Amino acid sequence: MNYTLGAAAKATGKSKTTIQRSIAKGLISASKGNNGRYSIDPSELHRVFPMVNVDTCLLYTSDAADEEDSV
Repeated sequence: MNYTLGAAAKATGKSKTTIQRSIAKGLISASKGNNGRYSIDPSELHRVFPMVNVDTCLLYTSDAADEEDSV
């Protein structure tokens, strides 16, 4: 399963702008669909940007779930 720009940013702890600039510079290859969204292969992304650790991912997931519950 490929990453969208937003998912790639979350997986690496980088901003969407940083990921997009890396694509534009040719550091990461990505395809752009008819809908205008990027499709980024995980191995290609993590070749340049390491994945954030599991604890960090769980923290963001937990915070997001708490925010949704409070709305």
